[in-house]
Amino acid sequence: MPKIVANDERRALLGTYYLATMLATCFKKLDSPRWTPWMEDCLHALEQGSEYESDAILVQMVRTQRIMDEALMMDQPEAPSRLYARSLQADLERLAFPSTAENTHMGSFLRQQRAVARLAIWEHSFADIGESPNASNDLRPRLEGMWACVEAIKEYMDLHFAIPVDLYLTESFAVYGMWTNSTVLHQR
Repeated sequence: MPKIVANDERRALLGTYYLATMLATCFKKLDSPRWTPWMEDCLHALEQGSEYESDAILVQMVRTQRIMDEALMMDQPEAPSRLYARSLQADLERLAFPSTAENTHMGSFLRQQRAVARLAIWEHSFADIGESPNASNDLRPRLEGMWACVEAIKEYMDLHFAIPVDLYLTESFAVYGMWTNSTVLHQR
């Protein structure tokens, strides 16, 4: 007899995945857990039969974090990095924003998370610039990605400065951790 899985178990699994990948993204010292077909099934089940408004927010957080994790793991993609980045950007743009979070503090968090994910997608445009004298320093092929990265930084900063000062203490560690550990911000 197949075991019936409750939505609470799905939430626990997806929440654990989110926290583990968020910490791996923030500290870059841990390995992210592998995404499995079972996790995809849990995500789809929560998306289709959400019992609470927060289910849509969890789905959004996990999907965005998964895209960010995939972007950060993109060391040597088989396709040119611009094509890979465009593919991830398209995945990010396809995510539906939960209507329940539109004008809330959680909505602000989700928008910031998307901006940081966008930064993670496009920061590879800056990889290996000036690292070796033999490396190609022709920036023209990288301009699109560099500009998209700058736009992601601007978007994040606009969102950050739109937060009332009295709410800074309630801001999520996840976004700040991912933001402050961005490779682009630590270029020489």
